[in-house]
Amino acid sequence: MPALAPPSPPAPARRTPVLGALALAALTFAVFHRAARNDFLTYDDPAYVTENAPVTAGLTAEGVRWALTSFHASNWHPLTWLSHMLDCELFGRAAAGHHLTSVAMHALAAALLFLALSVLTGEARPSFFAAGLFALHPLRVESVAWVAERKDVLSGLLAMATILAYALHARRPGGRRYGLVLVLFALGLLAKPMLVTLPAALLLLDLWPLGRWRGPGAGRRLILEKAPLFALAAASGVLTVLAQRAGGAVSALELLPLGARVENALASYVAYLGATVFPRGLAAFYPHPAIVAPGSFRALTLPALGAGLLLLAGTALALRARRRRPYALVGWLWYLGTLLPVIGLLQVGTQARADRYTYLPAVGIALLVAWGGRDLARARPRTRPLLGLLGGLALAGCAALSWRQIGVWRDTETLWGHAAAVTERNYVAEGNLGAALLLADEEAAVEHLRRAIEFHPRFPPPRQNLAQLRVRRGLAYEERGEAQRALAEYLEAALLAPDNHRAREYAGSLLVAQGDAAESTPLRMLAAACAAAGDFAAAVEWQGRAIARAPAGARPPLEAELARYRGGDARRE
Repeated sequence: MPALAPPSPPAPARRTPVLGALALAALTFAVFHRAARNDFLTYDDPAYVTENAPVTAGLTAEGVRWALTSFHASNWHPLTWLSHMLDCELFGRAAAGHHLTSVAMHALAAALLFLALSVLTGEARPSFFAAGLFALHPLRVESVAWVAERKDVLSGLLAMATILAYALHARRPGGRRYGLVLVLFALGLLAKPMLVTLPAALLLLDLWPLGRWRGPGAGRRLILEKAPLFALAAASGVLTVLAQRAGGAVSALELLPLGARVENALASYVAYLGATVFPRGLAAFYPHPAIVAPGSFRALTLPALGAGLLLLAGTALALRARRRRPYALVGWLWYLGTLLPVIGLLQVGTQARADRYTYLPAVGIALLVAWGGRDLARARPRTRPLLGLLGGLALAGCAALSWRQIGVWRDTETLWGHAAAVTERNYVAEGNLGAALLLADEEAAVEHLRRAIEFHPRFPPPRQNLAQLRVRRGLAYEERGEAQRALAEYLEAALLAPDNHRAREYAGSLLVAQGDAAESTPLRMLAAACAAAGDFAAAVEWQGRAIARAPAGARPPLEAELARYRGGDARRE
């Protein structure tokens, strides 16, 4: 490695960073430990922990092999799986232990970020404020309070450790120190591949505060220095795309065209900034405007145009200030760059954005705010007490909002009830809330499931849940001898969710039992459900029976449907 010793910043007293780190870790833990009262959720937690047999078995040789080779849940992050396994080994299925592990990781990440910034800049106060703003902000709650997002806090912890190791290497370059940077970065990628942008972020730190871009050929040497890191990032990116494609998590361009993705990406950059300044209405899922309001110009295009102009203006201001306030350019580019992998150009899932995606990008905004405040205090010394008070109030406000937001994640019903209340046309929130209420309040469950279907007619889970409910009702009617009411429920279930084979079978059994008394319309409905499920042979059979019982004048359209079924090309809803 080339020895590129930067101008060494004045180091603060040794005790100051250590005591500050301990204080920040304790404060962060005190705020977020409320998560220990929360349950597991029915959203992703089963796939990651509670119903994942290799994980619930604890740390085993077979589990380790599975973690290293599995693309389960459309991801390859073996270190995250191992951390879940260790929790199951220690705590079993007691949710409190799993939550406290995530809280401890986040608290340690905050402490390491403070130490890293202190080493990088030699300034303890703005470093503490930046790390505190990162740690205590309510946008961190989703990452910490959701067990399935362990990958966020684990990769974040390793990212902060990587930055600290890099800061020490940059001040005194050496093979062992650089080797530690490589190892920590590789471990971070094994926890979550979002860290692929971290090598570029380290190049930004070379610009400020390290000042390593000075001198002839410095840029080339610095990029060469990061080449092993970029190679690891590229390998992780390839594995991630393979895992997500294997799991069907990557949305096709037919569902979300490229134009809609670009527009949403621009709008999301500004939406994240807005949530940073005014963290209100935070939700576990934000519906993509192109899905819930397709074809609406105002739904996405106009906000995207405004967002694009704001981003251009912000970039222009940061470039203009790069000589006197280089931290502004570094912080701004850090924010834009580290969000790029999850901004939605390569769409994974159907959300517009997600609070958890801000975990690493938030560091850039924290740098900009903290050192901007420092410069303002230096320029106007009389404002220092006021700025200190405002900074303290900002951290206290973040802590209070985070404490409240953690309560939103208490259980599945609370989480999705809140999301449905603070967002519009949220089909995921309505669908999950309906599923959570199925046993407790059937009437309310049906209302929420119907809303979900209204907001996104092609979203399968609400249809499947409502179909299961109708099958259950049909069975109850059949037990009471009310065959016609049972048949109506089965047919509705089959049309709602054509892949519900029980609904089709039960409806078919009742129609067979009716024999010649069976009417044409139920037979035709069952044929349509079979065709939608891809069972064209059954569709042809039931459609034939419907034609036999239909009046002569009503047969032509039924015969046209029969021809389509025979051709196997019936359109599916």
